[in-house]
Amino acid sequence: MAESKGKIVTQNTLQEVLAQEKAKIPSKFDFNKTLFSWEANDRPQYFLSGTQKLGFTSLVILLGLYFLWVGQPLLTFVAASVFFILFVIVSVPPMRVKHHIEKVGIRSSEVLYEWENMRRFWMAEKDGHIVLYIETRLRFPPRYIFMIESFEEALEISKYLIEKMEYRYLTSSQSSLDRTLEGTYIDPVIFFGEEKLVEKEEQK
Repeated sequence: MAESKGKIVTQNTLQEVLAQEKAKIPSKFDFNKTLFSWEANDRPQYFLSGTQKLGFTSLVILLGLYFLWVGQPLLTFVAASVFFILFVIVSVPPMRVKHHIEKVGIRSSEVLYEWENMRRFWMAEKDGHIVLYIETRLRFPPRYIFMIESFEEALEISKYLIEKMEYRYLTSSQSSLDRTLEGTYIDPVIFFGEEKLVEKEEQK
């Protein structure tokens, strides 16, 4: 009995020692520091004139009345819900968010997105702003989206990102729908030049 107790005490002591030694080993977060920061809206800002708002509201009302007339009240509810969501998006101004490129990833609104979960990135010009898209290795979310307000900031950000992942190349020309939804794709040559891209390809 005493021998069994002695073994248990020894095992517990060994586990404590191992835990203490493990705690002494610094993690990647202990060496973390901010490399670059920028501030931007959390989403694009949309504006509708009085005429556009009136026309859109009239269209939704007509659709709602039509769906009621054909005996589809559920579709009336759907149309009203979509109208409400769009109205909120247009009416409520976007929030200002600070983003930080760190050694371990990108921190946005105190949420850290680690490099190891990112696959590739690209940028697009949309409504006078630059949008940064980062394709992830996760099922959800499949991509991260960040707004950038100046080309100088985009240029600096791209310098850090290209060291961590590749820039996505378009395999075909953008459709008009893609340009409307995502913006106009920015060729990587604008950020890195031909020599940098060739060097990056050779390192693969």
